[in-house]
Amino acid sequence: MSLDHYPSWLLAVRDLAARGDAELVPARDLGGVGTQPRDAAVLIALSGLTFDDGTVLLQERGSQLRNHPGQVSFPGGRREDSDTDASATALREAHEEVGLDPSSVQVMGVGKTLPVIVSRFNVTPVFGFVASFDEVRIADAGEVAHVAAVPIAELVDPANRGVTMNARGNVAPAFEAGGLFVWGFTAMMLDGLIRQVGWHRDYDTGRYLEIPHSALSDRRPRGVK
Repeated sequence: MSLDHYPSWLLAVRDLAARGDAELVPARDLGGVGTQPRDAAVLIALSGLTFDDGTVLLQERGSQLRNHPGQVSFPGGRREDSDTDASATALREAHEEVGLDPSSVQVMGVGKTLPVIVSRFNVTPVFGFVASFDEVRIADAGEVAHVAAVPIAELVDPANRGVTMNARGNVAPAFEAGGLFVWGFTAMMLDGLIRQVGWHRDYDTGRYLEIPHSALSDRRPRGVK
């Protein structure tokens, strides 16, 4: 599929991705990465022929992971020496975690690399279109507890939106959609994407949502990935 033949509802995403430097989250809102940051990438995989049936691929991280256990995220992870670029990292990780065939992903481009201070990663978002998520599954039960194709329409519905406050007192967007509670870095990226491609609908930014207890611990003991 060429860049000229994506479903019409994704043309704004295509244009955003084609820039190569789109900043989904202002770096000032993430606080930097401190010392010795590591490179990583995530795959923002979208599917559907129309906005009404459009979905984005999200996963719930395993409860025993060292970084962000129990939180909802995009497929992704740290860059390996064999990865040629951020897209290669995102596609490899998506295949390892949720069984997504790399050849099924039409990569539209990448966004600006974002610093994540909690886990000391520099994360590059990779935008991709996938014709179908029918074959997606939990491929690594140690890393992934649940995987879902979450409807875009649910994510932008004001009834499913609110904000959270973390232990550092920072207020950030949150979503309750597709049976998942999305907060933190992933919610910030989703919010940035929704705003920048024109899908945003005003919601109650004074509605505080409680973060599930299972997702409150940001770090696990060393030795656990």
